[in-house]
Amino acid sequence: MRSFLSSFSLFVLLAPMAVFFFPENARAAASTSTINDLRSQISDHNSSISDLEKEIAQYQAQLDTLGQQSDSLQNAIATLNTNEKKISTSIELAQNKIAAAKLTIEQLQNEMQQQQLHIEQNKDLIAESIRELNQQDANSLVEVLLKNDNISEFWDNIDDLSHFQEGLQAGIQTLRTLQSSNQQKQVLAQSQQQQLLGYQSDLNGQKELLQNTKGQKSLLLKETQNKESQYQDLVQQKQERKKQFQAELDDLESKLKVALDPSKLPAAGTTPLSWPVIGPITQRFGRTVAAQRLYVSGSHSGLDIGVPVGTPVKAAADGIVEGVGNTDLACPGASYGKFVFIRYDNGLASIEGHLSVIQVTQGQHVSRGQVVGLSGATGYVTGPHLHFGVYAAQAVQMASFQSAGCPGATYYMPVAPHNAYLPPLQYLPPDPYY
Repeated sequence: MRSFLSSFSLFVLLAPMAVFFFPENARAAASTSTINDLRSQISDHNSSISDLEKEIAQYQAQLDTLGQQSDSLQNAIATLNTNEKKISTSIELAQNKIAAAKLTIEQLQNEMQQQQLHIEQNKDLIAESIRELNQQDANSLVEVLLKNDNISEFWDNIDDLSHFQEGLQAGIQTLRTLQSSNQQKQVLAQSQQQQLLGYQSDLNGQKELLQNTKGQKSLLLKETQNKESQYQDLVQQKQERKKQFQAELDDLESKLKVALDPSKLPAAGTTPLSWPVIGPITQRFGRTVAAQRLYVSGSHSGLDIGVPVGTPVKAAADGIVEGVGNTDLACPGASYGKFVFIRYDNGLASIEGHLSVIQVTQGQHVSRGQVVGLSGATGYVTGPHLHFGVYAAQAVQMASFQSAGCPGATYYMPVAPHNAYLPPLQYLPPDPYY
């Protein structure tokens, strides 16, 4: 009874809290203006992002059309020119995403600062109220009655106090809501920071890709002297080098004999790998009709997934990058081109080939879903795609061997006995593309 009656003495003290919960002070107003300005800037960048994504889609449609046409110098140059425009637009897209992410982080920080001001003021008022309550709690019922002119006024004030206590409870709930909101904004800010790092990595990759594309066009024009006949000679040479490479690798790997230990492989029915990219499967693993036509061994050693140049390629599981390289440096257009070889923690290993950009280094630990490079059309390809090969980790290793197709050159790449090549679809979840 004493605690309830003594709370009445807080009515006048706590009444200003009803005003504070919706503050209009100059500091809060200035912060709100800044937040609104940031939101406007973010909206402008998001609008630009949408326009740029549509422009990139148009370039990709042009590239798809070019990919269906005959292999000619004119078509190759047109493809490189369109890719160059697409990549330049992708760079602008990444820059806008970076700017929007930075502004979003700044907006969240301003909102958190504004709410923190409210939180501190609310906490101070509530703390003062509790101190006053403790001081007034010693008041006797007689003292409380004497402070009122009559009994009727006393009960009226008690009724007013009841309504005020409801407001006080609402104020405490507001404080909790502000604290919860700030925690959520902190999580959002951390998420935006992670996205920002991803956008920056994408920007760096796209810039490297643009330089590579310009270099490819310059080299192509130099090698062909802008003559179709010269270009067709290059295509023929690439096909011959590719056949020679396949024969060399098949001969080397057929001599390797390793008895696989099934206990070191993932259990049947599990899906230990994730898709490195999402796109249509253009060639499957094993002795397919196309493989018997295209490969000396008559078997395709992995899974080909058709994706546009510049598509982020991800690690299929946690593991260690045991090799990165570029077979084009040994023998242009004969093999994987730029590749990343990863030994996973689950008994498997993989090669991701025909990349345009490599974004990891040998010895680096990677996590499932981490971007390791950008897809491309290096090595021997008839169109941009990712070659995804899966091995039994116990029987594959990086190795060097001499190239007969390109005398004096040395290949450096994963080598494994034939039985160590495993069907990727056996270890992947259902195809998300279809």
